Formats: sequence, structure tokens, C-alpha cells
Amino acid sequence: MAINTKAETRDGTEQYAIKNFVDLIRPQIEGLGYKITTQANLPYTNFCDRIDVNGKGLDYGKGKKSYAVDVLIYRELENDEKVPLVVVEGKIRGYSTHDIITYSEKARTHKSVFPHIQYGFIVLDASDSDFMPLRYYLHSTFDFEEIFPNSEASDEQTNRTNSFIRQLENQIKIAERKHKIFFH
Repeated sequence: MAINTKAETRDGTEQYAIKNFVDLIRPQIEGLGYKITTQANLPYTNFCDRIDVNGKGLDYGKGKKSYAVDVLIYRELENDEKVPLVVVEGKIRGYSTHDIITYSEKARTHKSVFPHIQYGFIVLDASDSDFMPLRYYLHSTFDFEEIFPNSEASDEQTNRTNSFIRQLENQIKIAERKHKIFFH
């Protein structure tokens, strides 16, 4: 599923930092029975160009357009299909209003295809721990967010990471409930 494995191996890049973070939390997520990956392509559109005799749309562009997401947590099915549940987009050191608008648009388009997914945003190695919480941005469509300041002591980082893992577990449960409502 990876699309940018070179960037994931270069220290100092955003993908490298996010991959390292995912590697840190992978055992806990997989311990819950889910898979987690980085740089996954996730379709953002299904559109039709015609209808059948019963008036149902025929999927012309089903899943052909996709955006890469930084982190994807999913449930793997027996036939190698995947049910995407949680997406996390990330930045390092800081973020801008443009980042919030861009990732919010990605969240909106992905949720139009996968109405059950939970979408989050993180900032790793944040240079300023006084960032405004992201949920207060007008354009934000995130379900959760977290900022990991670089100024935290090791035990504080561990506590924040463990808290974030619990938050991810909760987001997975929400996505699973929504998936059941929409598709069962």
C-alpha cells in the first residue's frame, strides 16, 4: 500500500516522522485486531454516468480517484479486502491554516465515499506547545486531533502517546458502529 517508501526512509521528512510514529503504536493497534499502514491510497469519489432500468446509478468511476493518506487503520477481511476505519493526517513541527483547509477537504471527500470513517490530524515534534486546538478552526472536519510537543519530557511523551492510542481505540469503535449502521 505504500506509495512513497523513499520519503519514509529519509530522516527529517514528514513521512519518515509519521512512519516512525506508526511503528511505535503499531503493536497496540494490531493487538486490538486491526491493521495500520502509512501512505495508503484511499478513494475519494464514486460517480455515475447512467442509471439502470430500475433507476439505480451504475458506478462509472467507482474508486478510480484516490488521495494518499498519511495513516490508515483498517479491518482486514478474509478475501484481502479492507474496511477503512480511521485516517490520520499529520504534519511535523507546525501547521498552517492552509494545512487545515486542505486536510479538511480530503476528510470531507473521503467521508462522502466512506461515511463511517473517523478522520484525525496530528502534529509531531511540534515546536510550540501553545498551538490553538484544531477543532476551533472553521474549516476543520476532523473528528479528533493531537499535538505532540517536542518540549515534553520522555514520560510526558509516553503518557500522551498512550492517551492517543486510547483515543484511536475509541475512534475505531465509533467507526465500526457507524459502519454497521450504514452497511448492515
